[in-house]
Amino acid sequence: MSLILPGVLVAPGLVESSDFRTEVGTEVPLALEIYCRHRARVSNQEGRQAPVRRSADAGTADELILTGVAVPFASTCRLGGWLLEVVGIPVYVTEATAGPGVIAGVNDRDPDSDPEEPLPDRGAWVRVRGSVSVADGYVVDEVERASQRSVQRLWRVQRIERLMPTDYRSGNRRAYPQQVEAVRHTGDSSSYLLDLVAAATASTVMERV
Repeated sequence: MSLILPGVLVAPGLVESSDFRTEVGTEVPLALEIYCRHRARVSNQEGRQAPVRRSADAGTADELILTGVAVPFASTCRLGGWLLEVVGIPVYVTEATAGPGVIAGVNDRDPDSDPEEPLPDRGAWVRVRGSVSVADGYVVDEVERASQRSVQRLWRVQRIERLMPTDYRSGNRRAYPQQVEAVRHTGDSSSYLLDLVAAATASTVMERV
């Protein structure tokens, strides 16, 4: 069976500064990260059910729920965070916290989440919810140094959606979604959403809720 990750964000900076490019149907090595707004321990039985599913809350429709095993770093990671192994695929986790740029109900930590610290114990089954994105090169380098392992995996790009900025209203940028065949540098700060498929080590695939 295949593991499917829908709506993985490619930030504008990754396209403009890091020259990220890909096309529908292409297989590309990627490392992924998730900005965790909600985290909870789950039982082994719960953890083995659906490793990936969409958030059921309309207010968090762009977020995914990932379930896997916590893997602490082998040495200190200068970026913080930890690794969640989802059916054998490592995902770098950064925790939402209070600070500049945090907007209530948008990118803050849910009040019913486990606290940011302490981090999950090694081998604990954990469920996290947040926005999944392609990690930039400097993040990959530091996470691999701290974990002493490769965190990139081969993914097939199943679908690409371009989020083209259109205007600004009340200080919020709006984006017009457009299905495209490739990620390209367009010069207008577009971001992209990728639907990714990877070989999984378990028979469970994404559960739509």
